[in-house]
Amino acid sequence: MPSLSRTLPLALSLAVAFATPFIAVACGDVSEVPGPIGSVTSGGSVSAGASSGASGTGGAGGTAGTSSVSASASSTSAAASTSGSGGSGGVATESTASSGGAVGSGGMSFDAGNVGDAMTSPDAAPSCGTIVTPYAVDPSPHVTECFPVVYSSNPPTSGPHYPYWASFKTYTTPIQRGFTVHDLEHGAIVISYKCSGGCATELAALQAFVDARPADPACVAPVKSRIVIVPDPLLDVPFAAAAWGFALTSQCFDLVALGAFIDAHYAMGPENFCFDGVDVTAADAGIPADCGEASDAGAGPG
Repeated sequence: MPSLSRTLPLALSLAVAFATPFIAVACGDVSEVPGPIGSVTSGGSVSAGASSGASGTGGAGGTAGTSSVSASASSTSAAASTSGSGGSGGVATESTASSGGAVGSGGMSFDAGNVGDAMTSPDAAPSCGTIVTPYAVDPSPHVTECFPVVYSSNPPTSGPHYPYWASFKTYTTPIQRGFTVHDLEHGAIVISYKCSGGCATELAALQAFVDARPADPACVAPVKSRIVIVPDPLLDVPFAAAAWGFALTSQCFDLVALGAFIDAHYAMGPENFCFDGVDVTAADAGIPADCGEASDAGAGPG
């Protein structure tokens, strides 16, 4: 039976009417540049890539290497390969798929990666392989607390969930997905991770990143925002985030992509309000140790 500490959130949840949508980015330091990627040709002019970029001043310079910009999953075209001389003060670009040559005096070199009009510096971290995937919203009824549920995506983005939701906070131990899916229904972002060998530095950076985001004016104190951070041993990637109908998965803590994901999908659940839920890890929450046993691998409701 839910404790008295859950009564108000549950009542509010039941009072709200229910309503029933792949992008690769590079991980590491990302800086915006004025124009999308182009290839530098002789004399400092720029050939068309996804669209043309700014050219440098023509003149003597080093030889630019072959440039071939690969289309990302969200891109519809690739730039033609071009080689030539980078003029003094010009800009040469290279994709991660090709080798770059020397740049003319005063020039700059960027690794375009697969990021549209954002480019990473040459010393940036390797690609996180970050993917954002939309999912069809599954039927999402309330089911009995701790009932084992099978979800159609990992992490889950909709589906059957428990009658009350987890508090919007950072957890240090896993919680059942039936609680966090209810968070998603209320417009929350659930950030989850599975670190082998620990990831204290990354988690500290993640927490600082979340703490620095502005408060949600729809939230009732003491809640600042509808964000949950939680370890999840069921993930098949080290880092993920979920919103209602969308999931981000990544091989590293890609905070640039995470920020964009939050901006795009926060407060988009069918029950868009911000009252706190229940700290399901608290001793007085009454959640049994085997809640949801087999960790969401049981047979869901038909």
